[in-house]
Amino acid sequence: MTRICPNRGRDIAAKFFGFRDVYANYELFIHVHTKRSPHGGEALARWRDYLIDNLLGSERIVRSILSLFDDPRLGVVFPQHLFELRGILNWGYDYDLARNLLKRMNIEIDKNLTLEFPSGSMFWGRTAAIRPLLDIDIGFADFPPESGQVDGTLAHAIERSLLMIAESRGFEWLKVAQRDLYPMGHTLLPVRSVDDLAEHRLKVFQPALACVDSNFHPYATPIAETRPLLSYPSRNDRPRLTLLTPTVNPQQTFGGIATAMKLFSALLAELGDEFDARIVVTDADIEPQAYATLSGYTPVPYAASLDTERAALVDANEREGGRLNVRDNDIFFATAWWTAEFALAMECERARYFGGGRPFIYLIQDDEPNFYGRGAKSSLAEATYHHGDQTIAIVNSEELFSVMTEKYRFRDAYYVPYELNERIGERLTDVAREPTMLVYGRETVARNAFELICAALVIWQQRDPIRASRWNIVFLGEDFPDSLLYPVQNATVGGKARLDDYADHLSRALVGVSLMISPHPSYPPLEMAEAGLATITNAFAGKDLRRRFDNIVSPARLDPASLADLIEDTVARMEPFVGAIVPRRRHSAPPADAMRRFDPKTLAAELRRAAASPLYATGETSRSISASTCEIY
Repeated sequence: MTRICPNRGRDIAAKFFGFRDVYANYELFIHVHTKRSPHGGEALARWRDYLIDNLLGSERIVRSILSLFDDPRLGVVFPQHLFELRGILNWGYDYDLARNLLKRMNIEIDKNLTLEFPSGSMFWGRTAAIRPLLDIDIGFADFPPESGQVDGTLAHAIERSLLMIAESRGFEWLKVAQRDLYPMGHTLLPVRSVDDLAEHRLKVFQPALACVDSNFHPYATPIAETRPLLSYPSRNDRPRLTLLTPTVNPQQTFGGIATAMKLFSALLAELGDEFDARIVVTDADIEPQAYATLSGYTPVPYAASLDTERAALVDANEREGGRLNVRDNDIFFATAWWTAEFALAMECERARYFGGGRPFIYLIQDDEPNFYGRGAKSSLAEATYHHGDQTIAIVNSEELFSVMTEKYRFRDAYYVPYELNERIGERLTDVAREPTMLVYGRETVARNAFELICAALVIWQQRDPIRASRWNIVFLGEDFPDSLLYPVQNATVGGKARLDDYADHLSRALVGVSLMISPHPSYPPLEMAEAGLATITNAFAGKDLRRRFDNIVSPARLDPASLADLIEDTVARMEPFVGAIVPRRRHSAPPADAMRRFDPKTLAAELRRAAASPLYATGETSRSISASTCEIY
């Protein structure tokens, strides 16, 4: 077929828009043209021959390239760049044109890309991969009149956008070259069989619409936990549940991480062999003890791979240069606001690679914006609660569930009721009580009000010195220097106690003090109260733990003097029980909707449905990185 086209847009306009109607008749096509570059002098004089030889140089080359398209995910095959061009490939004056063009196809780009494109605009392609370009309203009149331009035209912008367009439709691309035509032949990867392609793809295909810079966000350095995770599209189609957690190290695993691991394991038990499992650790290097504890998981580097593990453990604390495999059927499980940010970003990447949408699970264990002063962190934390259509919320405790579901809208929301840890319950014993006060004292966690507790203890000891001298105070929760307790008397730091030791403390002590300046009830005051301790904790909007246990008391005002008054009264009331047996107390759960209680079986069924059929469409992102080359024989 021959058509005469206006002298605008050179080969780009003629091919894509002069023959727009022809593409529907063909699955594959090749784009070649006369390719003259007189402005490049001798260096570019061989450019046309180089491109054509690598695409059509022999029957064997053509057959090899066509065989690559047996992979339905492959959209474009183009030659490795002419060697003389490698150092000068750039956006030139084309970025704004390309960005505006791609916006018309609902593709957003930014400069955090390593630019990759078929330089010289000769390539083999799949019609479906460039369909968005064919479908937009562009004609010859949109291209400038021909005046020998070497850059800054719509044609140049389209050339630089081709791979991004293909990727936006879920297709990948490969570069090819003949060893004898390329000066750096040792950089080419030989492909002698189909089996080579799976390994080579990890080096050759690096998506043009994926983020390249792991410190792209301005706040990534001062707010270290938000350093982005980079992604890579996996070819493994098995459904997988991926837990994103700050740490798995035993000494750093407080109640929140332990709860996350417990719920994650419960879901996996219900999902059975239908789902693979992965734990991605984002904030702390995984220590040997953690690897031993999680011996059922295969340690996997933070890097693109064949992604074949049924249960993987990924240390993503050191992110530079690495990528996280993302499957079509990945569902992410977030455990804190910044891991929710990662989950949302990974779902956005997954949707761009594979299409459709999946929900993510958000284990909400507190109203996390309250952890910080009003500023960037509090705003970032709150923003993660505003993705209701995507969020399956699991909220830890009935009190917090009421607060969070009143403030925010979630796709689904369940609560996890308080239950005394089974091992602690088994280890509680009926022994004579001692004049001991347990304090949940985490010096590094502001919401536990360590300084306020210490100030109140000093006031109490000064007011009632004789009685106070008979009482020992044990700080549990984390290790810190004894010097931080001064001038509190008779106090020791018990650190993060093992469950058996914690149960022994609960069995012997008479008074407990545990504050949580948030709507989450916190487990320590509930555990203290259930073990029989007269427990002092605070109320907060949406929670009053006196409704759970009759041996819980709360100050009317949360200041050192008021807290000291309550400590003095509670100690005086409990001192007569020194040497006595104090029974455990019965727990009264606050009213809650039984239908919203977390049930692994119910949520597992929902995850199966989500993996089998995307539930909704999500927006698309666009970021990029560079690629290496395959050599085709």
